[in-house]
Amino acid sequence: MRAWQRARPAGTTKSKGCDIIDFGRGMTDAPTTTVVVYPYDGQTDVPVSFSGRESPVPPLPATGVWPSSYPVNIYAKNLTVTEHVLMKDGDPTPLPHTWMDSKSSNVDPGYKYYLVSAAFMYGDAAFAPNTKYRAKIVGMGGGMPLNLEWTFTTGAARRF
Repeated sequence: MRAWQRARPAGTTKSKGCDIIDFGRGMTDAPTTTVVVYPYDGQTDVPVSFSGRESPVPPLPATGVWPSSYPVNIYAKNLTVTEHVLMKDGDPTPLPHTWMDSKSSNVDPGYKYYLVSAAFMYGDAAFAPNTKYRAKIVGMGGGMPLNLEWTFTTGAARRF
């Protein structure tokens, strides 16, 4: 897995007294074989939850309410995913999660633009604090087969 390091502003917006700047890796001119995952392998202090507060609003987790776990992201050109698994490290039981890619029927049309070379999954409930998780993605990306498996560890629960 190679990570492309050049970040650049991807967009800005202003809404209800809040300025937002999105920074992205700019996949349009990245090498064709670039694959990026986030949280990255071995990352620590990953937030435990995601409030769902963004626009367009992502699909609700299966529980029907926010928060969900923190999103796990994958970026690759011509991304097609055939298997996606999220679990606690050491426990083979997959966690129920919501999956979003360009083919997902649960995705708002406003999101389709972001999902051309990206996919996201988030657990239907917040992650446990200070816990190691494992993500697995199988499919095709960047013109090559993908069989990725990596771990990350959450930090303490925080209130925002």
